[in-house]
Amino acid sequence: MSGGHVKNTAFMLIVAGLLAIAPAHAQSVLFGPTGEPPSWDERIPLPSGAKFKPSSAAKGGRPFSADFVSPLPFSELVNFYDTELPKAGFKLNDRIAIASHKVYRCTFTDKGILDKVDVSPSIDDPSYLIIHIAYTPARAAAALPSSESGPSPQPTGAAAP
Repeated sequence: MSGGHVKNTAFMLIVAGLLAIAPAHAQSVLFGPTGEPPSWDERIPLPSGAKFKPSSAAKGGRPFSADFVSPLPFSELVNFYDTELPKAGFKLNDRIAIASHKVYRCTFTDKGILDKVDVSPSIDDPSYLIIHIAYTPARAAAALPSSESGPSPQPTGAAAP
């Protein structure tokens, strides 16, 4: 074998090895270890198969936020949050769903505390969707007496998915 063939063969073996590792690495980056975010409000429903992404950081000035990765189709996630949040005792407020971009946002309240769920495609793998939830810890929400709840924001309309 000439030097050029050895280099080409070595290069192809390296590339093949990297391609074999990449899917496993992508899964670990997307899903990470299982667990829950700090001070998670367990009343907030999570769809089947959603995995906590522990690398998520607080966004938008909220005290707590968490990202989850879901393999479910966009329409199923929208339907899940539109039906399961009210079942869990939350009132839906502002809501928007843009199916063509796979973007969903819904604010929801309980006892006057406003939380939010956003759904968008994963940058790491667009076949998965990221569920970003900005929330108030359950203990803080539970500490508010019902008389402090005040009026909840009214829905401003919804776009059909």
